[in-house]
Amino acid sequence: MEQDFQNDIALSRHTPAVPVRIATTHRGGGYAGIHTAVTEHGPNDLTVRMEMEQVFAVEMNVVSHGQAAMLERTFKENAEAVYQTLLTAMTKNYANEKEAQKP
Repeated sequence: MEQDFQNDIALSRHTPAVPVRIATTHRGGGYAGIHTAVTEHGPNDLTVRMEMEQVFAVEMNVVSHGQAAMLERTFKENAEAVYQTLLTAMTKNYANEKEAQKP
């Protein structure tokens, strides 16, 4: 079963919205192209890599296997929401907010 996600994101208030489309194929409880990996560097030093293939990847450092497992599970179950949250944060015009906060 294929699912398409589409959102229009304006990169600034001066540019038109850009369609963002992610197509994923459902395969037995997960989505193709969603990957996670844990690398252990030493005691209490792990890196979790979470990836939506050909879209984005993020790495986070954690101090336990429990934290790593939680990040992996959360990402696998909510990769689309994580992507949309990061994209919104990264394309937001923070300059307008800073300007509005000036006395």
